[in-house]
Amino acid sequence: MISIISVLWLSVLVSCSTLENVSSNGFQRVIRENSIVLAAFTSKAVKLTESFHNEFEQAAATLTSPLVIVDCAQEFDLCREYDVNAYPAVRLFRGSNETSTYRGPRKASAIISYMIKEQLPPITHVDEDSIAEFREIDDVVVVAYLDPEDAELIDIFSTYAKEHHDEIVFGIATEARLAEMNDLPVPSVTVFKIREGDNTAMNGRFDQDSLEKFLATATPSVIGEITKRNIDVYMSARKPIAYIFASSEDEKVDLRRELTPVAKKYGQYMAFGLIDTAEYSHMATNMDLRPGIFPAFVIHDVRTNDVFPLDQRKTVTAAAIEGLIMDMAQGKIKPGPVTDDTLLQEDSFDVDEVYQSDTGTGGDDDGLDDEKNPAKKHDEL
Repeated sequence: MISIISVLWLSVLVSCSTLENVSSNGFQRVIRENSIVLAAFTSKAVKLTESFHNEFEQAAATLTSPLVIVDCAQEFDLCREYDVNAYPAVRLFRGSNETSTYRGPRKASAIISYMIKEQLPPITHVDEDSIAEFREIDDVVVVAYLDPEDAELIDIFSTYAKEHHDEIVFGIATEARLAEMNDLPVPSVTVFKIREGDNTAMNGRFDQDSLEKFLATATPSVIGEITKRNIDVYMSARKPIAYIFASSEDEKVDLRRELTPVAKKYGQYMAFGLIDTAEYSHMATNMDLRPGIFPAFVIHDVRTNDVFPLDQRKTVTAAAIEGLIMDMAQGKIKPGPVTDDTLLQEDSFDVDEVYQSDTGTGGDDDGLDDEKNPAKKHDEL
């Protein structure tokens, strides 16, 4: 018997999605004939968008819903119609009248995760046949183990799930045996993180406030990903930042799994974040690391601007990183210099996923009149 999760999974992830380069007429037809379409407004004339195109094509090869590319160099009027002033601008269409902006990472894995959440219902009821598969359907999955007669907790959990279903996948298990299989009481709520191999549970009854507080701390990755969009958040915390340089998605997954226990142990004292070397390789050189040798690890003390790199002859393991942290804390090692004081300023992130449209005059101006283009100032990031 095929479980409901299998059906949902097959409806979302089957390698037969079509990636179309469409004209204006073709675009209107695609969104008219499909219940959900993800469209990237971009320009193939801009060389720096090639990386994004590759990621978008990888996502399209996995998803069933159409993923469409509109070349703004060829379809200027169509891009103008949708107030595209920078690209790639990624938009989700549900028919002709309902549109939302995708603001996540321009990576295949992130695009796939986004579309999974958009295509699944806000809450999925899981059973013994489907729960194992469901827990791995996305990077972060939240499952509530509840008594089917407990209307109060079901309502609290359902309300939260409906408000946050575009961020997280939610499920409800009402068979007591499912909780017993995981040594959990009823009621309980568990956050499963497949990428990190890290699960966190809240046991016992809960109200809206305690559920919100638990999920606010348990669902974010202990090891984030540092980009131009969020570097200010890391810097403003005014505590050391542990940069983990990785050169592939598989390497990121392996490093997350290896270093998550260390990040949880020392997260109170320093922030941990992955750096994509394909986009920000210059930061490794600026942080006293030898170029081209990855993965690599370095701690940056933002207060003194000192850096403490792990010897690149060593493998990046939990034991090696914990040893580096302890040596730094006990003053056993001397810091290296940050060779470029601007490395963490916005301009230093010179290869980003967003590029100003060449239909405009540069900067924040897209060449359209302010009053006629109210979306001009909104950030496609």
